Amino acid sequence: MKRPCFLLAAIALMLLSTSCKHKDLDFGSMVQITVNYDWSACPDASPQSMRLMAFAQGTQPEPYPSEGADGVTIALPVNTYDFIAYNSDTELLIASGITWSGYEISCMQTVLEKTAKMFINTRSIPRARGTEDEDVIYEPDQLWCSAASGITPNTNSRNTYTMPMKEATHTYVFEIDNVTNLNHVTDMVITVSGFSRSVIPSTGECTDTHCVIPFIAYKNGSSSIKGSVRAFGHCPDKENQHSHKLTLYIKLDDGTKWYYTSDITEGMHDEDHIDGGTGNTDKPIVLPELPIPERFNTGGMQPSVEEWQEIEIKVPL
Repeated sequence: MKRPCFLLAAIALMLLSTSCKHKDLDFGSMVQITVNYDWSACPDASPQSMRLMAFAQGTQPEPYPSEGADGVTIALPVNTYDFIAYNSDTELLIASGITWSGYEISCMQTVLEKTAKMFINTRSIPRARGTEDEDVIYEPDQLWCSAASGITPNTNSRNTYTMPMKEATHTYVFEIDNVTNLNHVTDMVITVSGFSRSVIPSTGECTDTHCVIPFIAYKNGSSSIKGSVRAFGHCPDKENQHSHKLTLYIKLDDGTKWYYTSDITEGMHDEDHIDGGTGNTDKPIVLPELPIPERFNTGGMQPSVEEWQEIEIKVPL
């Protein structure tokens, strides 16, 4: 006879527990806010999709994706928020972090073997001296970011906020002039060391990480080589700048492979490049010459495609 009373008490305790848990999750009334993206500083930008991250103290950040580039309208519990917005139409970028200041967007790691056909079936790809320990990363997708902090929506009025978008990736241009025997080159790849792996949207600064980025070079006329690469930047700490090595890998029509290394640190840190070399380059970093040898006489000896021949390029100061 006591069993029904015991069952009723258990049910009452369960209901009370559920009520308390529901009350703990009650954030109060919701408020609507429209976030617009201002692209006036990036007139050529045309992202296909965006992501707004909303950070509030004591909670996990919430993502709010949207199509196009105009903006998004969202409903949030009443609180004070920090926002980060960026384009999400990317393939090689990874976002991580649960705090506004610690949120980071980084590029995926790769290997040189995936860069070009000339590296296939090669036992060991040489690296410029001093760069052997640097990770190789993909050239990052084009990225635009914006950040805002201390946003407290008003419950009694319409909330509209505009976030000015800025380019978070920068383009670096490289030229090599006075190239001999360029007509014998069939494949070319350039790598540059000392680039940052990631960017912190809350500050707009790249991280103090050092990675190698490979990219394709192309013939620019009959005696010049040109290439450009997109990156987050490099050397955010102006008091502790890192070195930068350029390596050009080439394959000749006789099957031989050559690589040329050059220390381009001074050019990368030249104040003539925007923001001391960490922004888009107004002018390319130029190497004065490149002595590509005459091709081997393939009538008698076939060179080994496994062996790389090294030549160091001296950049005049």
